[in-house]
Amino acid sequence: MLYDRKQLVLYSLVVLFYSSGAYPGGGGGDLHTCPKSLLHSPYLRTYNGHCYEFKLDGGLSWVEAESACRNHGGHLVSVNSPEERQFLLTTLFSMWFHGDYVLIGLTDSKREGTFVWSSGETTSFMDWAYGQPDQYIHGKKRFLVPIPPVPREEDCVGMRFKDWGHWHDVPCDRPFISPYICEYAPTTHVPTKTTSVTMTPLASTTTPTRHAETSEESIDPPKTTVATVPSTEWVTLGKRGMLSYWHLILNKHN
Repeated sequence: MLYDRKQLVLYSLVVLFYSSGAYPGGGGGDLHTCPKSLLHSPYLRTYNGHCYEFKLDGGLSWVEAESACRNHGGHLVSVNSPEERQFLLTTLFSMWFHGDYVLIGLTDSKREGTFVWSSGETTSFMDWAYGQPDQYIHGKKRFLVPIPPVPREEDCVGMRFKDWGHWHDVPCDRPFISPYICEYAPTTHVPTKTTSVTMTPLASTTTPTRHAETSEESIDPPKTTVATVPSTEWVTLGKRGMLSYWHLILNKHN
């Protein structure tokens, strides 16, 4: 991809603006909203609470890309506003993306001419390039011999980076492949419970029988407390945990 001088200047300004953190949602963001199954790589971003995975190496067909996103609980990205579109383009600039198309979740595969998002979201925002969607390959010349336009199914959509991110309809299946962007709704991670928390429901649900009394007598609270304190400090404080452990032992003997 070749840039003229104006494009290079704009490119540099966009990258500097993005990396400075002045752009809302810029940078990696809080990746805790991303699914745990994703690797925390430089290609993850967050915006308005949603997680975006930029898959820019290699490429897949639209159908394959949508399936890959669903495997982690997401969909191909839905672009619902000019601000979200700008966020995506700015991120692509900051990642020094030099490709042509990036697949998004828009498709009219179910009903010709009615484009919907694969996530089921609805929006009035559209950003078609001039003359799009066109549903066919434009005529070309090969060895100075004109080749007429060839009709083909173009029921899916990609942002064309060389056309400043405006949308073009593209085939959904191979041989057309392209990089793509997955979007994931915010994910809530439940913190790991400690031993004391997991023991509570067992004690509260035990019926007052002879077996329950035997079970309660087998628990030694003082020993449980002594064993838990150094173990917890070692995990959370590293080397300081070892110092706390010996300090506890010395105090016990004194």
